[in-house]
Amino acid sequence: MNPIRLGLIADTHCPSRMPLLPYDAIEAAFRDVDGILHAGDIESQDVLDNLSGIAPTRAVRGEDDTIPLPDKCVLTFGDVRVGLIHGNRHPLVEGYFRFQRQMGNLYAGGRHLLENLPARFADDDVDVIVFGHLHTPMSIEMDGVQMVNPGAVYAITPEDAHWQLLREQNPDRRAMLQTHIKHFRDNPYWQQPRSTVGILEITADKKIHTEIHHLPLLAYS
Repeated sequence: MNPIRLGLIADTHCPSRMPLLPYDAIEAAFRDVDGILHAGDIESQDVLDNLSGIAPTRAVRGEDDTIPLPDKCVLTFGDVRVGLIHGNRHPLVEGYFRFQRQMGNLYAGGRHLLENLPARFADDDVDVIVFGHLHTPMSIEMDGVQMVNPGAVYAITPEDAHWQLLREQNPDRRAMLQTHIKHFRDNPYWQQPRSTVGILEITADKKIHTEIHHLPLLAYS
């Protein structure tokens, strides 16, 4: 079996948070992939249609999606079973960690998510879990399962945060944006989040390799 290369993408948030996506850069990152997995928070069918023009695309629903998609799915590539999920939890749990982030702990909830994701595939015998939601690229092994997050295409820049704040009606998201704007203002050297996608390569001997590709940040005035 030739190696199988899968493009991983999550949290495009288009058009509510990103009116445009850098499709040229995404296509360049996903050159020669055998398929694309979108781990949710897509928002628009247009996003999936554009990705399907690059390679066959499978997707799951995030909390911001109204597209009729499953909450999770299990896909088999060679002898490797891949679980695909967004990762959002019960709204009360999400609300608690959202409050923590508004208080300044921008990474609240990450460990809880990682520790609880495997249980959501407890009966599926997966080798890999691809997820989104955290907006942070990572590839770590937990209890024999490779946990892969490609990061988010949507990444908050100062210009992007101001653009969205002018249009956002949701009070929780407005508070989140105001927190980010304050961090940019108070910490001018604060490292901005990166816009990223990933590659998952599966070889004939079930070895798994991951790569992260950085995309250009788009700013909106």
